[in-house]
Amino acid sequence: MARILTPVIFCLLLFCFYSPTTALRTVPIDVFARLKAPSWHQGLDPPNRNYLRPCYFTNWAQYRQGRAKFMPEDYIPGLCTHILFAFGWMNEDYTVRYYDFILLMSYDFHGAWETTTGFNSPLYASEKDVTWQKVWNIDWAAKHWAAKGMPREKIVVGIATYGRGWTLAEKSVSGIHAPGTPARVTKFVGEAGVGAYYEFCEMLAEGAQRVWDAESQVPYLIHNDQWFSYDDEESVRNKMAWLKREGFGGAFVWTLDFDDFNGKCSKGEGRRYPLIGIIAKELGGIDIGNVLPTTRPPPLPITTSQIITTTRPSTTISPINVCIGRSDGFHANKENCQNFILCLSGTLPIFSQSFNSVIIISK
Repeated sequence: MARILTPVIFCLLLFCFYSPTTALRTVPIDVFARLKAPSWHQGLDPPNRNYLRPCYFTNWAQYRQGRAKFMPEDYIPGLCTHILFAFGWMNEDYTVRYYDFILLMSYDFHGAWETTTGFNSPLYASEKDVTWQKVWNIDWAAKHWAAKGMPREKIVVGIATYGRGWTLAEKSVSGIHAPGTPARVTKFVGEAGVGAYYEFCEMLAEGAQRVWDAESQVPYLIHNDQWFSYDDEESVRNKMAWLKREGFGGAFVWTLDFDDFNGKCSKGEGRRYPLIGIIAKELGGIDIGNVLPTTRPPPLPITTSQIITTTRPSTTISPINVCIGRSDGFHANKENCQNFILCLSGTLPIFSQSFNSVIIISK
């Protein structure tokens, strides 16, 4: 049976050092912030701790410079329910038998690989979308999975703390589907066509124009000839209200280190995690407040010493010997506990990856 590889939980990486049907919106706007609605929005149940709030922490964030450098000390306990690690198998009938939930990567619907601007993670479709584009939004994607048999409570929706951008071909043509090329490399992220929320907040502070799309329920910004689709506090609140109303299992974040994790946005009043903090409050009832960043210990002194390196001879394992009689999926590599083996139909090659960190596995 053909199978689809999808990110799901089969183990939890814990911070052990810390204790198509129509996709157009046919419902009212989810958030009534301008009307000063209650903390959980009209007609919705209050937050509870049954919602899942996983977060990714990218290893390479520690190598960024300045305010973009993210270390484990920057995490606030309680902000997320899980830090995730794993891939698993899903049946082609969209059901998961052995896992607790799936992560629906409901972002990257549009990006600078396209020649016109588009929303990275729209909640709903836009009237300006052509027919085949009307399925590229969170509402359609999540409901499609549910319609195919995935229990709603197992669907955890993805929220992006980064955005996708373009350099406009003409400044005078700056709406959705405007022609453009990948946005220029930003100061911290260093990848053309991508920016972090903490970079967008500075663009806005410098005079960028924020435009709200009432149909898709997400903003975009225009900074000279730079055009970025992103999520902000209003759009994240909208998505949490929608999620609770539709009965999905929770929201996960890509990624911790793209939010304003150290509260340095010029007009952010020192608030840390302004986006992920909304998820924690709306789904978990947790208010992280204005928790100050943890003081990092000084770097260790540099010493000169003789280093002796030993290398263990590598062992080539026949995939037939390893995978015959095993089910499709990942298995431990008994030759090396830092690797795993991927078996496919009993005859395909080994897929292994090395891990340098210590993890706690909960089965």
